[in-house]
Amino acid sequence: MKISEVIIPKEILLLIVFCITLNLLRVVMFDTISLIYLLWNIFLAFIPFLISSTLTWHVHHAKVSTAELLAGGFFWLLLFPNAPYLITDFVHLGETRAAPIWFDILVIFSCAWVGLEFAYYSLLHIEDLLRRKWSEFTVQLLLLPILGFTSFGIYLGRFLRFNSWDILTAPGDLFASIIHIFLGETRFPQAFYFTTLFFAFLWVSYTAWKLKRGGLIYEKK
Repeated sequence: MKISEVIIPKEILLLIVFCITLNLLRVVMFDTISLIYLLWNIFLAFIPFLISSTLTWHVHHAKVSTAELLAGGFFWLLLFPNAPYLITDFVHLGETRAAPIWFDILVIFSCAWVGLEFAYYSLLHIEDLLRRKWSEFTVQLLLLPILGFTSFGIYLGRFLRFNSWDILTAPGDLFASIIHIFLGETRFPQAFYFTTLFFAFLWVSYTAWKLKRGGLIYEKK
């Protein structure tokens, strides 16, 4: 499967075009590139969607081994927090006065929406794969640790500035920081509250999104 064969939903494409347009307008109108990094974050949000789309396509249209599925699932889980992570970019709102705050709200909100859409579709792909082996009840139970891991990963990225690939490039620093969170008294409350509330948000919003669209990737025939 080639990357050109990955089908990005039309609503996400429309939002991406809108995000790019807003960012370019911000550069031209206010002579600043302070939020241009949001486009890079959108690309990072696309990667787990690409992985889950590829895995789903291969399962339905080609042969794929269990080892390949596990490897793909592993890298998907590492990179998946990058998609909903865009919501946390609201912390940068008001840091610069180059553009009106209402304009920056539109820019950040639009990009965060793209991240959530990529996250929801990608998670739906994984659900589809899990249902091939487990019951619906088990699949829904498996989503809980996935969302928990994702929420904690977002905390590590936002507050401790770790990246998904640090588990491979700087595992010592990453695991030392995680241990410090659970053994120390200073960071644990923040990490606990953030992870818990973000987990609740992701679970509720994803469930509502699925209910709205019917919760299917492939239409039943």
